[in-house]
Amino acid sequence: MRILITNDDGVHAYGLKVLEGIARKLGGEVYVVAPESDQSGVAHSLSLNNPLRLREVGPRHFAVQGTPTDCIIMGVRRLFADARPDLILSGVNRGQNVAEDVTYSGTIAAAMEGALLGVPSIALSQSYGGARDKVEWDCAVTLGPQVVERILVAGVPEGTLVNVNFPACAAAKAAGFVVTRQGRRDTELMQIEERRDGRGIPYYWLMFKRGGFEPGVGTDIEALAGVDAVIEAVFESLALKCEVFAMLGARCKPGALLASNTSTLDIDALAAASGRPADVLGMHFFSPANIMRLVEIVRGRHSDEGAIATAREMTRRMGKLGILVGNCFGFVGNRMLYAYGRENQLLLLEGATPASVDEALERFGMAMGPNAVSDLAGLDVGYRIRRERADRPRDPRYYRAADLLVEAGRLGQKAGRGFYLYPQGSRKRVRDPEVEALIVAESQRLGVARREISETEIRERCLFALINEGARLLGEGIASSAADIDAIWCNGYGFPRFRGGPMFYADTLGLATVLEGLERYAREQGAEIWSPAPLLVELVAQGLCFSDRQTRPGATAEQPR
Repeated sequence: MRILITNDDGVHAYGLKVLEGIARKLGGEVYVVAPESDQSGVAHSLSLNNPLRLREVGPRHFAVQGTPTDCIIMGVRRLFADARPDLILSGVNRGQNVAEDVTYSGTIAAAMEGALLGVPSIALSQSYGGARDKVEWDCAVTLGPQVVERILVAGVPEGTLVNVNFPACAAAKAAGFVVTRQGRRDTELMQIEERRDGRGIPYYWLMFKRGGFEPGVGTDIEALAGVDAVIEAVFESLALKCEVFAMLGARCKPGALLASNTSTLDIDALAAASGRPADVLGMHFFSPANIMRLVEIVRGRHSDEGAIATAREMTRRMGKLGILVGNCFGFVGNRMLYAYGRENQLLLLEGATPASVDEALERFGMAMGPNAVSDLAGLDVGYRIRRERADRPRDPRYYRAADLLVEAGRLGQKAGRGFYLYPQGSRKRVRDPEVEALIVAESQRLGVARREISETEIRERCLFALINEGARLLGEGIASSAADIDAIWCNGYGFPRFRGGPMFYADTLGLATVLEGLERYAREQGAEIWSPAPLLVELVAQGLCFSDRQTRPGATAEQPR
């Protein structure tokens, strides 16, 4: 048997390797003809205005500069010109292809083209419940050969493609096989978001938004509703996430874990929207999720102990470090990050440059300075989050430098310019006089006097603000221990391990020294943002350290901050 395989995620996608493994277990010769790059969403399109280029990347492995449909035509008409293949497999797609997904999917389109050419064709997709870059492939790897064999034994009618979706669970937990009809979502699937570039010219992104709906009995959507856990990962909009949780609460089986990958938003609001708050908690994966070990497991006010235990076990099986925290804006890591970043932003307005701040903190041992980190993450991400905050500080200086750059179309590395320039797609940052001039002009507009700022002041203000916010989190019971805070910052934010984490570092400095610094900056900068945390004052008075303090996360935190 000769088998032709392709996909729409590109020739280097992991799902294609999974599919090749499935095909080899069926026996015979396997040929790979796949797109050079990701072609998700191109549907059943052809390349008519550009030539197709075929590149051999290995024995019986070819890359085509074209769509998945082009790949099938190239494979059947060119590589198999002597005799058509016996079977075409497309996938394994990263993510499910159900309902109207099939009309957009390149994975489905490749199988459709195969069917039109008279070859039995099967599309395969792996559903996932968490981050897109952390798909559990076990179900497809283990059950894929068996599923394909069953389909071939049953027979594929001429001119028909078969669409297979594997559930987001381990193979051992798959309940069996079910044949469904195609469902349809009752939703406004596509929306348009307008943005503006640095010259003020508008450009647009397609966005996907789904609300609650009844999928219908016997549909492909209903078949995937029996999962044990779902991790929502839509963008940071509380309204959108509440819509998703309302749908999940209505459709997922009782007791299924409903987790959000939100980095800042109120877990209790999502829990209320679901109608089943005991099943809801946060699982904040740190970016990039395929590399970073850390996951903040966020306890909501009504989160069940069983849900928390499930989340802990999931992170353990993923090889992640799961740390339980309480619910407030930004949880532990990002709430502290906003205090740390606040001082960076103020220092820029007062006379520091992005490079002087980053270099001072990198010499301290941070993996990257805060401005370089913002460029890497995308400045628009923080911009959106700040606009979601109902309690955003009214100080016009608050994150003004970062907001100014976003409004000028400088979004970071992905745009080739942010706090720094990144020439020709390079990741190496280059100082940009234009940014420094923009910030100087904004300082003048806001009436902020600029001055020379020492490296010592840069370090103290950023690190003391970080430590003080950590002390507030401990005092409020959002973090259970100083050690948890240190683990979060060493594993999620690049704090130097040799310094032990921000709270351990404070203990080594001496909490009295930290308190004296906070009181000094309160006199110089204003008590509103430099008021020492009550716990810090208490520990200094008692002669204790942060390591002496331990609470249950969420125990004293009644309201999101």
